[in-house]
Amino acid sequence: DMATIEALEVNLRDGEDRLTTEGLPTTQQFLDGGAPDQFPGDVLDVAGFSGSLDSNPVISLPGFADIAQVNFETDTAGLGATTTTISSALPDPTVVGQPYTVTVEVAGRSNAPVGTISVSDGTDSCGPVALIAASALSSGASCDLSSSSAGAKTLTATFSPTVDGFTASSGDAGHLVNAAATSVSVTGPDRLRINTPTAFSANLAVTAPGGGEPAGTVTLSGGGSSCTISLPSATPSCDLSFGSVGAKTITASFVPGNADYLGSSSNGGGDQQSVAFVLSNLEVTKTDNVGTYFPGDLLVYTVQLRNEGPDDAVNLRLLDPVPAGLENVLWTCDSSGGVDCPENSGSGDLDLAISTYPVGALLNFSYYGNVQGSPASITNVASIVLPADATVEDVNLANNSASDLSLAEVLFTDSFENPPAVPELLVGSSNIQAEFESLRIPVEALTPLLDETARPVFQLRDASGAVANVYARLREEQVELALAVRQQDGIWQLSSWQAYASEPLLSWTAQQTTAGWALISVGWED
Repeated sequence: DMATIEALEVNLRDGEDRLTTEGLPTTQQFLDGGAPDQFPGDVLDVAGFSGSLDSNPVISLPGFADIAQVNFETDTAGLGATTTTISSALPDPTVVGQPYTVTVEVAGRSNAPVGTISVSDGTDSCGPVALIAASALSSGASCDLSSSSAGAKTLTATFSPTVDGFTASSGDAGHLVNAAATSVSVTGPDRLRINTPTAFSANLAVTAPGGGEPAGTVTLSGGGSSCTISLPSATPSCDLSFGSVGAKTITASFVPGNADYLGSSSNGGGDQQSVAFVLSNLEVTKTDNVGTYFPGDLLVYTVQLRNEGPDDAVNLRLLDPVPAGLENVLWTCDSSGGVDCPENSGSGDLDLAISTYPVGALLNFSYYGNVQGSPASITNVASIVLPADATVEDVNLANNSASDLSLAEVLFTDSFENPPAVPELLVGSSNIQAEFESLRIPVEALTPLLDETARPVFQLRDASGAVANVYARLREEQVELALAVRQQDGIWQLSSWQAYASEPLLSWTAQQTTAGWALISVGWED
């Protein structure tokens, strides 16, 4: 092509060819803004035109207009060039896992570019997304990107043409990603047996607007026990075991494995409140081994507490209130199986706190008193009270209490009082008939007939009625004996239990009165 340009000045000096368009009409300017450009070989970019310019020197003759010959050639490759620019990445900054919108513009030289854009932070990416024409020479698109790590990011937007005539291009921009906050909590059973490994789960969450799956460790702790979970995990749990009963507060603490997430702890609201308990079978038994009584009689009860396991029990309370119809109540205690008596003896109501009660333990109480008046019946109830905080779980609540019912002997039949009945005795009874008498108690013969409960085996009577009773029981495979004697005021006193290596001799003295023989003293001979 050739163009003739008027008012075109070409100066040839020092070997430079300079072309200026000053003085030409605006519509005829081929050079941007009329600024001088170097040629030959200059590339012109005016109104979307791209080409090469060459010029011959201007011929100037007096009386004629200056004439210059300009040759140009269209540059078809330059028409498809594009420029890709990231115009925004918002919000900025973000946290790990938080989506942010990256907006991209692609500019062309002859037409609005056609194709797709993709954006990458070096690890994570979004797109490809199709461009939408925004003007005659530009297109735009956006996509949401989430960065999976913290730090200063260099975002790269890449234009990929989908039609011929455009060239690919890319552009960069900066974006800041901060560490995401987290929250952690722990869940588990409300109740668990002591010394039993039990699973507790950690629940780790990324605080919005963050996201992703943090790596690190969660430590669960409480009640002197702790365990650690490595994350990420499909089953984020570990086992805790407690060696003592009571309320346990289990906490969780997350320590991140990198700088992408912040640490956190359960802080009260995310804690787990659990109760560690023991599993036991506590059994209370009670008997006096007699079915009937007369006014003033001595009733000797055996109250026993056992722990059949499987765990040692704690914080118990043993109760045996004095029943109606019984007075002057005393009690003594002996123990076996690794437990000590809370108190060795006492009077009145039996009300004892037991801090620890091992498996196989036995507390054995002799609980005795005098029949008061003429009650038709006497019901004596003993029970074990479990702690109110539910730290003892009993597998059989039905045996946590026991009662004994004794009935009064019928008096007055055919207007005459029945003679005093003699209780069922393993040795028998004896009426005092002399000033000095004695009896050997057949311990060896009694052994197969006894158990751990007190049982009357011999009764001594004078003219006033029963004045002494011998009670026997079997303890740790030995026969133990206790002597009860009625005092002058009618109150019975029971001696302590004692085991004898040989058959003991019970001796007594008496004196003759107008009413008959009266007991003076009774006791064991060495």
